[in-house]
Amino acid sequence: MIQIIPVTGIPVVKPGDDIIQIIWDAVKNHPLKILDGDILVIAHKIVSRATGRLVNLENIKPGRRALKIAGKMGEDPRKIQVILDESNRIIKSTSKHLITENKLGFICANAGVDRSNSYHGEYLILPPVNPDKICEEIRKFIEEKLHIQIGVIISDTHGRALRRGAVGVCLGLAGIPAVISYKGRKDIFGYELKATEIAIADEIASAAELVIGESDESIPAVIVRGLKLSPALSNHMDLIYKPGERLFY
Repeated sequence: MIQIIPVTGIPVVKPGDDIIQIIWDAVKNHPLKILDGDILVIAHKIVSRATGRLVNLENIKPGRRALKIAGKMGEDPRKIQVILDESNRIIKSTSKHLITENKLGFICANAGVDRSNSYHGEYLILPPVNPDKICEEIRKFIEEKLHIQIGVIISDTHGRALRRGAVGVCLGLAGIPAVISYKGRKDIFGYELKATEIAIADEIASAAELVIGESDESIPAVIVRGLKLSPALSNHMDLIYKPGERLFY
């Protein structure tokens, strides 16, 4: 049986806070504890705020390209400038949407830049830098304290090109596989699977989103229990097609 257990007691995280200590304090005081084989999923916004991934729009001077795109979209040109600064390249720009490949390699709306739950005033919140490293630091800290093996995921929500609505995705991970391959296995009729791969880290992040939610930060982390995944060395790039493998763009 798979369980998704809310991690409560996490305060409003501010810039400069020690995110590892905050997560540890919440986990060690949790009535159900964190057990061997559990996976800790943490909403990226508390990680981004703690690590200073905030931009004050009052300090942003938009360039010519940002002004042009903002005029077409009816957007704040300062926000567009921040999105461009966080992007490797623009994939698609319309009057309603700006899709880019961001610095982490994800193709998503607005480079993953968001305004909700950012900070007081005119701030934008950015994806964390090196989320895999942060996951590894949290994983190692908890494992050394409790002498167990766990997985850690930092999650966000992204839309999808051909389907409505956003779903949870993994921005960074440690201690578990990003992808599970079923190649070589046989189905119930004896057919050998040739190409099936499951983005297990994204599936876990999406399941966690059912409890974490979007607007209310009362539950910014959950424990996922019961999956029984083998420990693995993976990172978020394992979830991203290399340019020569892509079906689109």
